[in-house]
Amino acid sequence: MKKLYLLLLVPFIFSCSDKPKTYIYIEINNQIEEEPDTIMALNDSLAYIEAYTNLVASKKAAELMNEKYGELYTKAPQDFRLYSSEGELIFQPISFKYRDSIHRAIEERINPSKKAMN
Repeated sequence: MKKLYLLLLVPFIFSCSDKPKTYIYIEINNQIEEEPDTIMALNDSLAYIEAYTNLVASKKAAELMNEKYGELYTKAPQDFRLYSSEGELIFQPISFKYRDSIHRAIEERINPSKKAMN
């Protein structure tokens, strides 16, 4: 009888575990949407943090490319859009109270030389 309960309980436990959701990340460059990329995250807030990290990293990469190969080698993206797998726009799910500090922490991690400037 205990084995039967255990067999019934195992699928229930695995079905309750958090599974990552799929999000679509699109960088905006001169009002043109670039190729979409996929982000896997447990919730909207974590997906937004990863999307913002991607944006800051892309800006840094463009800055480095322009320093090495000359101005206008590549343009840095200005913004991004994040969509759920159902096509809903995810718009800054992080509360305003924490968003600025999270943005600052991401920017300082990717671009530590600008830390002292801000």
